[in-house]
Amino acid sequence: MLEYGREKGCRRAVLEVNPRNSAAISLYKGRGFRPIGLNMHDVGYTQVMAAFL
Repeated sequence: MLEYGREKGCRRAVLEVNPRNSAAISLYKGRGFRPIGLNMHDVGYTQVMAAFL
């Protein structure tokens, strides 16, 4: 998806992940994503991460 976004001219990719899912967070960080905030939901919150393409 990141390559597709680059091809289409996107400059940033954003995702949300469960903050307790350390394996996923490590994977995303390895792909260039960095935490940019939290998103509150009815049952908790998610970590918002972004990568600049």
